[in-house]
Amino acid sequence: MTKAHRHDAVMDRVLADARREFPDFEFDRVGEQWRATSGQVDVLADSVAALCAELRTGQAVRRAKDLAAVLAEVHHIRADVHELASGNAILSVHYGLVAYTDGEKFWWTSPELSESGSPLLSSALTLKETAAQLAEHHTILRAREAVDVVRSELPLLADVILAEHVDPR
Repeated sequence: MTKAHRHDAVMDRVLADARREFPDFEFDRVGEQWRATSGQVDVLADSVAALCAELRTGQAVRRAKDLAAVLAEVHHIRADVHELASGNAILSVHYGLVAYTDGEKFWWTSPELSESGSPLLSSALTLKETAAQLAEHHTILRAREAVDVVRSELPLLADVILAEHVDPR
């Protein structure tokens, strides 16, 4: 296999991965421009990887907004979406109920404690399942006094945003 063919094989794998992860986007070669030195192929592969990371970030916000729409339409619950510097997105559903997404799955801290009294981490993959569980947890929190929610050590939106955006140095 020649050096040019090896470079082509690398780029074919990078493109195949990008197409598989983001089927709604078009990734394609442009003529023979990718027949290049290994350094140029590495730079191009890094560029495609950076583009995929950027698309993933947008994907997290889109998924969070989709979940907010399901919560509003099906469960009549209003939620706010916020993008984090990490590329994840958070959805503030209720005081003490903050859901995270990386664009694929959702996770959050349940207002109910485990048998040992420690916090439970909940997660779901589908919008419908996530919305249903969050609606149940929303109902639990609405029934509690606000002061009890604050004392419960559940994550608060401001704490999440500060932890994500403030440099501790």
